[in-house]
Amino acid sequence: MPEIFRKRSILLLTILVLATTAAGRADDGCLTERGRVRMTNIVNVAVSGHLVTSLQRGNWNSRPTVRVGIVRLHEVVDIGAWNPRRYVAEIGLDASTAFVAADGGLFALDLSDPSSPVELSYLDLIDAQHLTLDQSHAYLTATGVGGDGWFDVVDISEPTATERVGGIYWPQPDAEKHAIDASGDIAVIADADGLLVLDVSNASSPEAKGRLAHPEARDVALVGDHA
Repeated sequence: MPEIFRKRSILLLTILVLATTAAGRADDGCLTERGRVRMTNIVNVAVSGHLVTSLQRGNWNSRPTVRVGIVRLHEVVDIGAWNPRRYVAEIGLDASTAFVAADGGLFALDLSDPSSPVELSYLDLIDAQHLTLDQSHAYLTATGVGGDGWFDVVDISEPTATERVGGIYWPQPDAEKHAIDASGDIAVIADADGLLVLDVSNASSPEAKGRLAHPEARDVALVGDHA
């Protein structure tokens, strides 16, 4: 078996839930492992309070899955699951509501009962791949026909009726999108050409403001005014 496929076939995720130790102890401020859950073919993980969600890619004998776990004092319990129809790409959590880029669009899931996720809504977008949440909006990227760039702004204030309120398209052949983050009035996309900065202060009309050449940027995170 070729090495690259062998590595993919044994890819495992270990979820480590860490917390500071109780105040007053000699090791105060250290991180303590609370539990592990081993899974295969993981795409990404999101955490909100005691909820832990992870995405599993499907393969020849399994369906793509959103797995839901809860964090307890000394363990992480894999307690629930939800299956899209074709693929899962990325997930974000807002309290007990999950927003999932899957099957070409955006799903909203109610995880108030982690053992039984409930599908609240589905918004059809163009091959949704990456997402980030900020306040009442979800920001998503997609790779359109020929690798062109798509950016969608979705109002998620009502999870049962999510609505696309704005977006932008830019011709960009072969610039694969890798990640997105947003904070306040700014969203930043990491793609094969670098970092693209967008002004999202007007959700209905986002604007591309500039680009930083950084070939094959794989991820991005915003902290204040810095990426």
